[in-house]
Amino acid sequence: MFLLPLRRALVADPDPHRQLYVAEILKLLGAPDVETFADAACAARRGRAGGCDLLMLAWDGQAALPPEAFDAGALVVAMGPSSLRGREAEAASRCGADLVLAGPFLRSGLFAALDALLRGEAGRRLKVVEMHARPAQQPAAAGSPSLLRVTLQRGRARAG
Repeated sequence: MFLLPLRRALVADPDPHRQLYVAEILKLLGAPDVETFADAACAARRGRAGGCDLLMLAWDGQAALPPEAFDAGALVVAMGPSSLRGREAEAASRCGADLVLAGPFLRSGLFAALDALLRGEAGRRLKVVEMHARPAQQPAAAGSPSLLRVTLQRGRARAG
């Protein structure tokens, strides 16, 4: 399993247990810098000011997400109630998020959802590119190319 190419993620949820749960999963999946907030608007302002790759915001399924969330240039994931299960795409278009996750979710489900998001249309904003690479000092063994993941963002390049 490849780790997600995220450098900085912000998690906003009024429930401190869910904050910690989601933040720890994101760290396990490869996001080295994860901050937590109790307020979605505060997290969105922080994301806009400091830049981030992913904003995960608790959402009640009805109210609008803070407008600042969409100014950060990050992928926006709304963590909605379990009542949205099966209607996530409709809910995402209603609130403007790139993805809606109906809770509760497990690490594998979160990884699969974020990986699919990064491989899709919304993920192109982060410009994730996978290339097969061969180290210059060693010839590659037949049938075993190495994989290099490069994330280009805001005019900078980063290999990971």
